[in-house]
Amino acid sequence: MKTKLKYTLKFLLGIIFVLGVVALLYWLFAIYQVSNWLAILAIALFLVLPLLKVMFSLPGEIMMLYHILRSDNPEELEKIAGDMRERDQL
Repeated sequence: MKTKLKYTLKFLLGIIFVLGVVALLYWLFAIYQVSNWLAILAIALFLVLPLLKVMFSLPGEIMMLYHILRSDNPEELEKIAGDMRERDQL
C-alpha cells in the first residue's frame, strides 16, 4: 500500500507541475505579452519542447499508475516503470 500511495503522490505532483508550466506559458504570452523574438525562441526551447515531451509520455504514465494501483506486487512494477523511463520507453 505504501508504494501505491507514493507513486500516486508522485504522479499528482507531476501533474501539478505540468499545470504550473502551462499557467506560466499562459501568463507569459497572454498577460505579459512577450513579443521579443529571442525571448519567444528561448521560451519555446526551454519550456514548450520539454512540455510537449511530457504531454506525449503522459498516457504511458497513466497506464502505469493504473497497473500499479491494481497490482498485488506494485514494487516490481515501479522498478519496471523506472527502467522504462530510463530508456525513454514510457
